Formats: sequence, C-alpha cells, structure tokens
Amino acid sequence: MSQFENTFENVLKKAEQEYSDFLDDLKGQGFEEIIGRTYEILTKQEFLAVLQNCSGTDLIGLRNTDRPLERLFQDWLERDEDYRGLLEESAGHYLRNAAMAGLKKAKQCKNTHSEPER
Repeated sequence: MSQFENTFENVLKKAEQEYSDFLDDLKGQGFEEIIGRTYEILTKQEFLAVLQNCSGTDLIGLRNTDRPLERLFQDWLERDEDYRGLLEESAGHYLRNAAMAGLKKAKQCKNTHSEPER
C-alpha cells in the first residue's frame, strides 16, 4: 500500500468515525438541539461524501487532524458568505428563467386566444 493510499484510508476512517460519533451524540440531545444543528449535520455529511471521492494526495493536509470533518466545517463557516452569494446567484438565475418562460407562455396564450382579423 502506498503512502497516499494509507493517508486516504486513515483520514477517511477518522472522518467516518467522527461522523458516526457526532450523530450518536446528537441522538442523546433534544429535538430542538437536533433541528438547530441540521445545517451542521448536512454539511458534515456532504464533506464526508467529498472526502470519499478524494485521493490520498488530496487528503494529506488532514492526516494529522483528529477530527477532519470538524476542521472542514469550521473552515466552511469562515467562508459561508461565499455560499450565500452562490445561493443568491442560483435563485436569481432560476427566477429570471422562470419569468422569461412565463412571459413567453403568456404571449403564446394571448396569440392563440386573440380574435381573428377582419
């Protein structure tokens, strides 16, 4: 096994255990606490999926970290405003396209329901 494969397996194993422990700890919390941490749950789940698709060389920076998901999550929180910009951009893109489609449909309906020329 290469050094990079070993790094991949070690980091991934730590991340999977961390996520499992994180969920187990949450199970002992109240409903409101769990709901309040939904963003963290989903984000860490996404990070775990990202790590599973990385190579050993990609994970070298996490090899000395006991809690790789927490490290990634904290870094993400520092950049969260970038995510907000992506959400706004995505929503704006959809809304513009939906508005154009709505206008096009309204124009088609108007043309099909107009009175014949005399």
